[in-house]
Amino acid sequence: MTRSQGARHRQTRRWPILVAALGALIAVAGCSAAGPTASAVAPSVVASVAPTVSLPTTAPSAAIPSAASTKPDGASVVKPNEAWIVYQTGDHDQDEVMLARPDGSGVHPLIPIAGPSRAHPDWSPDGSKILYQQFESVTATDAYIYVANADGSDAHSVFTCSSPGCNAWNFASWSPDGSSIVFQNLTTDAAQTAITGSLLQAVDVATGKVRTLLTSSDLQITYRRPRFSPDGKSLAFEVVKWNNPAGSKTRPLDASIVGSAIGVLDLTHPGAKPRLITDFKTNAYYPSWHPSGDLIIFNTGDPWGSVPVKALDLYTVKPDGSGQTQLTRTDALGGGAAKATWSTDGKRVLFEFQSGPPGVASVAADGSDFHLHIKVGEYPRLRPTS
Repeated sequence: MTRSQGARHRQTRRWPILVAALGALIAVAGCSAAGPTASAVAPSVVASVAPTVSLPTTAPSAAIPSAASTKPDGASVVKPNEAWIVYQTGDHDQDEVMLARPDGSGVHPLIPIAGPSRAHPDWSPDGSKILYQQFESVTATDAYIYVANADGSDAHSVFTCSSPGCNAWNFASWSPDGSSIVFQNLTTDAAQTAITGSLLQAVDVATGKVRTLLTSSDLQITYRRPRFSPDGKSLAFEVVKWNNPAGSKTRPLDASIVGSAIGVLDLTHPGAKPRLITDFKTNAYYPSWHPSGDLIIFNTGDPWGSVPVKALDLYTVKPDGSGQTQLTRTDALGGGAAKATWSTDGKRVLFEFQSGPPGVASVAADGSDFHLHIKVGEYPRLRPTS
């Protein structure tokens, strides 16, 4: 099984890499917009719709240099407590982790050396480090969790996933105290013809010790894209339902998704079962916690699946499943919104904007004040700042 088939589960696309500079800052902006008001409705019902907003005029675009030819200059130095966006670019067989300020300046690769594919970055809670996944080649089934300083120095592996047994780990994220990293792990049979296990696991950054947080005993269901709550007591993640029979002990590699929900796991009670806070018809993906811990944001529709872009909208929901509220509308934004994350103060939402080549955009917490920050980029994460 190739990396694209197993570990990525993603389609291949190629675009020129461009960046547009806009004057809107995210984390340190003095925004006064309040968070969405949650209504007590069933999780499958939209409670309210965000205000209609229009696209701003973008600044002239400039090419992003390749990792092979670029080293950060003085204008690209990542200073402590400075606002930066980390994201990825590439064709999904050769990706690169990039950095840019929210105004589009200072664009440079995290690791200024061409080579392995690097993707799915995430900031450490103190903003000093960045994790990412690395594959040694397009066809490699071995994958690594790497951690580097914000300036790209001291890049080192903290976990290696080798097949068989660990074939498709992905979408790692930090614990609130920065001591561990949680990730999804799909295991396969020796012949790599079927999925045999779905686990959410965490690796201790200092020791490399791995612990299992959740295992699916029915491979009609798999768990993906986990993220810790701000207090570290819960996990939010995707609960994905496939078209193979209930009670399956294996899952064909060519199985299709029939629905996805957001699940929450209480980590304070060993053996606890995950709770669904949306239903499978919602097709909910990419959960992320509000800094207060009282809201979870997600998008409807999977940007790498068969769901049309018009279905990619952002919603918020309380951790108990109540108060589901629509935050963005595709028809108002002029494109889809996915893979969202909050600013440290909870006043803005950063997300992947799907309108042609995906870019990086943000809105205020009530869905207004749209800004396009990076013209082409994916899987954005905003640096935590004080």
